[in-house]
Amino acid sequence: MAAVDARSEFEPRLDLLLAEVDTAPGGIAGLDRIRAKRWAVLGMDGLALSLLGTGRPELVWWRDEGCDPAGWEDAQYLVGEGPTADAAVSGCPVVVGDVQGEAQRRWPVLLADARARGRVRAVVAVPIVLAGTVIGVLAGQRLRPGPVDPDRVRAVRAVAEAIGGLVVRSPGEVPPLHRAVVHQAAGAVAVLTGLPMEAAADRVLAHLFATGQELIRGSARILQHPNVA
Repeated sequence: MAAVDARSEFEPRLDLLLAEVDTAPGGIAGLDRIRAKRWAVLGMDGLALSLLGTGRPELVWWRDEGCDPAGWEDAQYLVGEGPTADAAVSGCPVVVGDVQGEAQRRWPVLLADARARGRVRAVVAVPIVLAGTVIGVLAGQRLRPGPVDPDRVRAVRAVAEAIGGLVVRSPGEVPPLHRAVVHQAAGAVAVLTGLPMEAAADRVLAHLFATGQELIRGSARILQHPNVA
């Protein structure tokens, strides 16, 4: 009986969340005003929203219930592989019940580094598609390993679609880039070396990976001393 009651409550709870996403004031930043109990219907301990530009997916918003979604997304950005990157390229959802149990050949660099995985165990990464084009990825992370209920996947997909509508209605209302310092560091290296920006960015990421540094803190160090890269 309890399972039936929980399922009967699921759809109304999801509808309430979608309604608040649809009416979030101030674009993406308005998602922070949605209460935690609304997000709970997704069954996730973290959420991360990345938008696509000319390079790798850019993290623009996240909410954390103890699994450090920003750190998980930064680890994927650093090595250029993972669920978010796959969802962005394929245009299909990526669902992993246990990151630590995933075959290493799928994301060999990411999964080889326990620090990069952090506390994240289960992941749902859903592309945000507008007019047939992937414009971003909404990723949910969970601390507990195990299969992800199809209703939870469907709920994340519904929220991703609603966020896509939010981006269309408020295209200029995007929070400051979380990784601005990474691009600034690449610019400093480009000026110092004469490299094109893309090559300078690759050089920054390669240096951070080779020296075992975190993306944000390491980029800040390079910005101060671009010659180290």
